[in-house]
Amino acid sequence: MNLWLGIKEGFREIGAHKFRSLLTISGIVLGVASLMAMFALTEGMARQIRQTLVAHGGVERFSIRPNDVPPEQEDLRDISPGLTRADLLAIRSSTLHLEKISGEVRVPGNSTLSRGTLTYDTNAVRGTESDQLSLDNLSVHSGRFLSDLDIDHAHRVTVLGPDATRALFPGSESPLGQSISINGVNFTVIGTIAPTADRWRANRAYIPLTTAQFYFKGGQNGEAPDLRIDAINVKVPNMASFDSAIDQLRNILHLTHRGIQDFGFNTREDWFDFIERGVQGARVSGGIIAAISLLAGGVGITNIMLASIKERTRELGIRRALGARPIDLFFQITLEAALLAVLGGFLGLGCGFGLIEILTSISPPESAPILRLEAVLFSFASGALIGLVAGFIPAWKAARLHPIEALRYE
Repeated sequence: MNLWLGIKEGFREIGAHKFRSLLTISGIVLGVASLMAMFALTEGMARQIRQTLVAHGGVERFSIRPNDVPPEQEDLRDISPGLTRADLLAIRSSTLHLEKISGEVRVPGNSTLSRGTLTYDTNAVRGTESDQLSLDNLSVHSGRFLSDLDIDHAHRVTVLGPDATRALFPGSESPLGQSISINGVNFTVIGTIAPTADRWRANRAYIPLTTAQFYFKGGQNGEAPDLRIDAINVKVPNMASFDSAIDQLRNILHLTHRGIQDFGFNTREDWFDFIERGVQGARVSGGIIAAISLLAGGVGITNIMLASIKERTRELGIRRALGARPIDLFFQITLEAALLAVLGGFLGLGCGFGLIEILTSISPPESAPILRLEAVLFSFASGALIGLVAGFIPAWKAARLHPIEALRYE
């Protein structure tokens, strides 16, 4: 059968039943548009998550945190030392090559920063060390960050995040050298953090780790300070040294903790894998929903093509009587189904682009949908393939028509 004549005949049949053809391909249109939107949304989510991961130091960063002792060491709970500065000193004195390392003490509960009548509440006052700025992927806007001297002498100095800076110094006055109060303890502002899109870190205030231990974890009124720390944040030079660094750190902590397993490693690699599985799950879920629409469109094409064959039984019988072979009829009906699918695919692309524009306008900028060429091609190909397959049953039925019985059909 001539391909060009088959295409012309297919378009003639579609044009003769415009509304029916539109209803027939509606499932394909919705399926293709849904697939495009799903790919764009999940790609936008993945980009935001990867950017957040990079902003938090990348997969090369991980944390050592205190853990409950395992059941087999329950009798050692009372002598469990937890994480302390001794662990930091042991790690620093080892031959292990680390890019950055910093201890962290979290001031418990909600803290109030005040300057005169101005106040700012935050739960992110952190006692830390000089490497923490780089670990948090932040930069200094004015002044300086904490120094080793500040930590060694427990100076009452602070570096304010952008949110706290705006709240306590709303005018053009420089915060540097100014005195503020953190939970009633006076501190001198020595620096401010540059604005950041990371809202989880914009509200932080950094103070020396030893100062946090002395003033907010005991140490006043003659009490001994609590030398435990909440985390040891570490960054390795590259992923090639990641596993060996974990193993060596575990051996060091086994020695300093006398074999008590009261610590654990919180790695970004595990977080990244978990996130990727979540994104993949969203893609699968969205793909299933879109696939249902495509299958519904395929069933619609099959039903309409079967009805069309029934209407055209005498026409198909005449063709057979004039010499058309079964394969010619099979090809013609399959071609008509493919044309419907391709038309539905193109309309689906148009609807998909429009839907993505709407989603982009209502989505946060950091997670705006991202449409890639391969997603467009896959969506279109899926719709076309479904339509092609949907035409096989009607085509097979048309090919099996007996010419005499077809000519007798009323």
